[in-house]
Amino acid sequence: MYTFMLVVHVLAAIALLGPTFLLPALPKLVGSPSPHPVLQVVGHIEQRVTAFAVVQLVTGLGLIFTDELEYVRSDFLGQWWLWSSMALFVIAAGIGTGFNAPRVRKAVAASAAGNSAEAEELLAPIDKVTGPILGVMATVIIVLMVWQPSA
Repeated sequence: MYTFMLVVHVLAAIALLGPTFLLPALPKLVGSPSPHPVLQVVGHIEQRVTAFAVVQLVTGLGLIFTDELEYVRSDFLGQWWLWSSMALFVIAAGIGTGFNAPRVRKAVAASAAGNSAEAEELLAPIDKVTGPILGVMATVIIVLMVWQPSA
């Protein structure tokens, strides 16, 4: 069971964290204002973030409480790298689902209505603030999960 959960956890991490690095670059690659089809792709990715976040949460907790990670369970509070990763994950999931996703939905709708200026205005905080923050957070999570410094 551990191996299965680990594979699902890693695949979901790739699917969840991969777009964290792609989304800020995608509109820039095609120029400004972003064409509606590009915004639709961004919107489809954002719609799936919540599902992958739930998979990450469930499989991550499952991994913590399996027999394979007895060292984590026996000293759960002492695993600062795990607590830090979990805290960053919760914050990132909150930013992604609570701030970014609604703005992307509104930007896609504005773009579909032909209002590319409004779409760009809605996406500006994501491009300039939350996108880079999520990229750094994702990088830190990946490093901590791979390195496991106190393990």
